Amino acid sequence: MNDLNWYGADQALVQGYVYVVEDDASIRDSIKRTLISLNYRVLAFSDPAKFLDVVTDKVSPCVLLLDMRLPNCTGLHVQASLQERGVDLPIVFMSGESTVLQAVKAMEAGATKFLVKPVTRAALIDAVTQGLQQDLQRRQKQEARQRVDKLMVRLTAREREVLSWVRKGLANAEIADILGISVATVKQHKSSIMIKFDTKTFAELLESLQEA
Repeated sequence: MNDLNWYGADQALVQGYVYVVEDDASIRDSIKRTLISLNYRVLAFSDPAKFLDVVTDKVSPCVLLLDMRLPNCTGLHVQASLQERGVDLPIVFMSGESTVLQAVKAMEAGATKFLVKPVTRAALIDAVTQGLQQDLQRRQKQEARQRVDKLMVRLTAREREVLSWVRKGLANAEIADILGISVATVKQHKSSIMIKFDTKTFAELLESLQEA
């Protein structure tokens, strides 16, 4: 992030990061001014190739405003290139001349929104807000999943067995019968699992697993 020349709010005030890929200078500058006035940090490009050279999904929350019709390629090509590189960003497409098929393909490939030019200020802000929220939720889920993965490693093989059956809704007695152990032992394993996951109840533990 420090290597990129983001324009906009100071770090303490920043509301989010927005990439803009738009070859029309007047539209690009208008979008940039609007977003900077709302305390977003913006990095704008006219050339999609230059954008692809520097893009990263390490800043958060972040969204991409992407024109569908660009020099030498379409927004769909940029979207595909990001996916091939494993760069996961919410994408808001903008276009005044796209076909219905292009719009459908963009949404099927995971686009957050498809805006028709001329884009109003309200529509722009709404789309950016939605994209940033989507990115934030994705990152929170990713962090939760990473936390669960680290905690799962701490479980014994038997504890993982018990947990898998609990997640399927089985009662202690049913788990005991399947594993050939006593109900008391099942309870001991569940208690140990809760300690390792730092949860007070098994319901709380299962909820944390669902969030991941």
